[in-house]
Amino acid sequence: MSMTTYELAKEYAKRSLLKFAELEAYNWSMDYKDELIKSFVKELQGQKGYCAINPNNLTLEQALDLGFGKWDETDLMLIPLWIKPYLIEEFEGACINDSTIRTIKSSEIDNDHRFGCLADGVMIKATKEG
Repeated sequence: MSMTTYELAKEYAKRSLLKFAELEAYNWSMDYKDELIKSFVKELQGQKGYCAINPNNLTLEQALDLGFGKWDETDLMLIPLWIKPYLIEEFEGACINDSTIRTIKSSEIDNDHRFGCLADGVMIKATKEG
């Protein structure tokens, strides 16, 4: 059974938090900690079942739970910095500069962030449950 985009993102967040907890909890040398940090994402991406995150597949509730931030009074949900290494190569999104929907290449996203979110995001409209 395959995981949903949301389930994958939650799993990657859980693994990331565990790795950083280990770095804090154990009395490892700084060189070893540095090695672990630098290799963590590549090792995770190399594991069986790894799939990149397509932020267009998230609901508003899921995006908020993962740390996406709402941009002003728009439907633009800014991507949290921690998800950047796990993004698919291309997705439909927009930027805070012009909010024009276009294809965004994750390799070209600037990693500068404000309050933990990138300047790029996806348009997710709130839906009414009924």
